[in-house]
Amino acid sequence: MLITATDVAMIARVRRPVVSVWRKRYVGVDAFPEPVADGAFDAAHVVAWLAEHGRGNNRQPERMLPLLTMLSEARADVTRAMDLSAVLAFRAAFGETLVDHLSDAPGRAIDAVERLDRLTCFAREVRALGDELPRTALAVDAFLDERFGAADAMQWFTDDCLVRHLPLFGAAALSAEAAELIAHAALTLTDGAGGRGLLDAAGTGFAWLSRLPAEWPGRVGIRLDESPVGRHTRRVLQTGDWDTYAVADERGWGVAVHAALDADDAELFRRAALVDDDQIRLLVGPARLLCDETGDVVARDELLRDGVVRAVVKLPAGCRPAHPREALAMWLVAERDELPFEHHRTFVADLTGVALTAELIGDLARDLAVAALDAAVQQHRSWRVLRPVLTRHLLARGGSLVAVSAVPARRAAADFSADELPAMAAQLGLAGFPALSRGPGTGRREVSAQAGIADGWLRLVSGSRLPLAELGNGDLAVWTVAEGRLDRSVGVDRLTALAHRRAWLTRPGDVIIGPGPSAVVDAHGGSLVAAPPGPCV
Repeated sequence: MLITATDVAMIARVRRPVVSVWRKRYVGVDAFPEPVADGAFDAAHVVAWLAEHGRGNNRQPERMLPLLTMLSEARADVTRAMDLSAVLAFRAAFGETLVDHLSDAPGRAIDAVERLDRLTCFAREVRALGDELPRTALAVDAFLDERFGAADAMQWFTDDCLVRHLPLFGAAALSAEAAELIAHAALTLTDGAGGRGLLDAAGTGFAWLSRLPAEWPGRVGIRLDESPVGRHTRRVLQTGDWDTYAVADERGWGVAVHAALDADDAELFRRAALVDDDQIRLLVGPARLLCDETGDVVARDELLRDGVVRAVVKLPAGCRPAHPREALAMWLVAERDELPFEHHRTFVADLTGVALTAELIGDLARDLAVAALDAAVQQHRSWRVLRPVLTRHLLARGGSLVAVSAVPARRAAADFSADELPAMAAQLGLAGFPALSRGPGTGRREVSAQAGIADGWLRLVSGSRLPLAELGNGDLAVWTVAEGRLDRSVGVDRLTALAHRRAWLTRPGDVIIGPGPSAVVDAHGGSLVAAPPGPCV
């Protein structure tokens, strides 16, 4: 029987690099057994070497041989892998006494299967094992002794046995960064969804579900999927500490995540349609269908025109290890906002070639959460990753949905850089100057006002010219120009001003640009703006 170096580390209860140290340090008659083929070792030779030299933290390494035999079988056969996964979930639900009960009162243990199988994910396989169940349970018990609990054992089994060796599971896996992004975004969206819970709408999202914090108190639902990947995903949930439910109806859940990695055009866009107006959907699929120029552009444009696609994000290549050159994309789908179509915006981001760092994941998750809200909240968001674009312009220009129209700003010539500021401050005798570091946001960009208007983040409002003298004095502030600077000392009567149908008031966070050029931020809003140089507003 052949085993990997990771298996050797598990037998010896050491970390994986320790095995490499043994292979280099011990030579001659004490040498560690050489690989038999492709970096794999003979299990019997390894166990004998560990026992003879007393290496590792396991004084009885031979007890692991039955488990290693089953792991070897599981890596070559999906059915055997599902048997082992089912017994592991059964052991986690039953408790530490499963092996004793199977020996002393097997009927009572078998009768408990249906009651313990809350997510209908392991009872069928456990019953089908028959007389083989006690032996399998004994091996699983030894496996749990090597890990730190059922959840950790299930994670190890998923990563090192299923995903690495079985193509069926490898095709459904995500990179650690992509899984973390989906989980973090889903939780952030759920926090703003009124506590209505999080649903795996695909039923096969073991990669991102395992990234949920163990202490998360919300409800976690999963749609029933009877494929091997779907049943194993429910076992991952059952061995965790979450409040979990297996459902057939997607309605009633605050956030639904659907990772449709291999779906065709029709299935992918069907999954994007909302079944519940109060639900937020996070759709993950191939970028060639969701945002690139290829795919069914007509069906995609129909959903954009409906206004339910709030955000489109293209992820970097490598998020799907089984297809490292294939790029994935995310859609944020929510009920259409109250804006008319000509003012409706879609938020886009192209992360091609960008590393999914923890800072970027956090910024993007918060951007997505705001993009799912109404326009009044979106207006005051300082976007870190997403960029607002008028939806009608996305539809008109065709091609990629995430193409960036802005160009990098030209680097201005400067006598010093930010890195030199602390040294300059020290020369001037200024103590306690803070250390500066580059922020996680994107670089500065230079765009024209026309490009800003075209992309939808800059708005040109036609105002009305109202004589100030006719408005009287009052407490409604007016921004005017005094001695070349923007000033807010003038006030007019509020009721008289608001009686005019086109008396536009500023909103919180509006930027007012004056001559010079100069600009101020009206933090609280609710003001009139004069049109210099005449005394009109």
